Amino acid sequence: MNFLEFIANYGVIGLSISTALGLAFHSVVQNITNEIILPFIGILFGIKKFKDLTWTYMGQIINVGLILKSILGYLINFGIIVLFGLVFFRDISKQVHNIKKQNELDILDEQKQTKSLLQELVELEKNRDDRIYGKKGKSYI
Repeated sequence: MNFLEFIANYGVIGLSISTALGLAFHSVVQNITNEIILPFIGILFGIKKFKDLTWTYMGQIINVGLILKSILGYLINFGIIVLFGLVFFRDISKQVHNIKKQNELDILDEQKQTKSLLQELVELEKNRDDRIYGKKGKSYI
């Protein structure tokens, strides 16, 4: 298998495009989280900067702000992806359903045409036999 066949068979181009779009999307969501949502939450709870939000436990400083920022960014990414997925895949499933339904109708139409042709052939054969052997039917003697 050569390189072009590999790309065509395994959808590597689609995967690479999806990865690039995912990275760009992550950067947009990260900026929205850092510049809009976190400052708004900070205003509500009186926190000036989330990176300064720390918790000290047994002499160790735990940077809770960065953890909250990461969790919030993840939840926003997840929510948007789920919403996008629901809308996108619902549309795709409708299209697939319509295509399957149309294919079934086409198959039924072809079956009806085939049945009609077979009935015509049987009728022609019957008429031919009537002309050759008379109305009584075939005589094999």
